[in-house]
Amino acid sequence: MNLLYSLLSSIIIFYTQSGKSLIRDYDRKLIPTAMIAFMLLQCSLLLFYKTQTAIVLAFILAFFAGNAFIPVYLNYGTLLSAFAAEPMKNVSFEEFCKKFEVSPRETDIVREICNGLSNKEISEKLFISLQTVKDHTHRIYIKTNVRSRVQLINLVKEIMGSY
Repeated sequence: MNLLYSLLSSIIIFYTQSGKSLIRDYDRKLIPTAMIAFMLLQCSLLLFYKTQTAIVLAFILAFFAGNAFIPVYLNYGTLLSAFAAEPMKNVSFEEFCKKFEVSPRETDIVREICNGLSNKEISEKLFISLQTVKDHTHRIYIKTNVRSRVQLINLVKEIMGSY
C-alpha cells in the first residue's frame, strides 16, 4: 500500500500541468523523486525488522513522517492559488455570496447582520427560530473564514467597496 500510495502521489505531482499549478517545474520533478526514494528507504527498513527493535521504530517514524507529507504537498498548489488569486473588489452582494457559496437563506442572514440586527431580531424578521439563525451564522463564518460579526461586516465592506 505504501508503494502504491507513494507512486500515485508522485505521478499526480509530476504530471500536473504547469499552467494549472503554481508549483515550479523544478519542484514538480524533485519532490516526486524524493518521495520515491523515501518510500524505498521505508521499505528497506522492513528487511531488518526481525533482527532489531530499533529498526522497527525507525520504520514507523519514517513511514508516518513520509506519508504525512504527501497530503500537505498535494494541497500546496491549492493553498497557494488562494493567495495568488486576484482579490475581489467592488463586486455585487450576489457575487460575494456566490464566491463564498452562501445559500439563499444564509444570504438573507448576512444582509441582516450587515444591517446591524441581532440574532433575535433576525429570527423575528425572517420568521425562523433563534437557533436556526445561530446555525446559519456559524456556517457563514466557516464559509467566509471569519470569527465574528464585525469581521464578516468588514469582509463584506472590503469586497463590495461599501455596503
